[in-house]
Amino acid sequence: MRHASYALTRRALLLAAAALAAGCGTNSPAPASLAQAQPIRLVTSGGFAEAHQKLFPLFEQQTGAKVESAYGSSMGESTTSIPNRLERGEPIDVVVLERGALDQLVAQGYVVPGS
Repeated sequence: MRHASYALTRRALLLAAAALAAGCGTNSPAPASLAQAQPIRLVTSGGFAEAHQKLFPLFEQQTGAKVESAYGSSMGESTTSIPNRLERGEPIDVVVLERGALDQLVAQGYVVPGS
């Protein structure tokens, strides 16, 4: 099993995605703490790039939070592939992937099973 600090849970990822999406639908000002927090480090595969590029500028505008985005393949030996980023210990808060690739991250110990 991987170091616990690098393990991401599905529930945490889903909650983060829901919270990010929910923030896009409100006209309420963002809490000062969110705007001053560390940037949200998100990595996604190319299949979600278009949706990401449309959603996250709205989220940033409406919440004041910053999203630092990176793109990588969901598998493979490329240095930018999401599994390799996690293997190196790259700090990532949110991973957006299709189910099969996410299940592989579970099997590798980066995502907690059943979460």
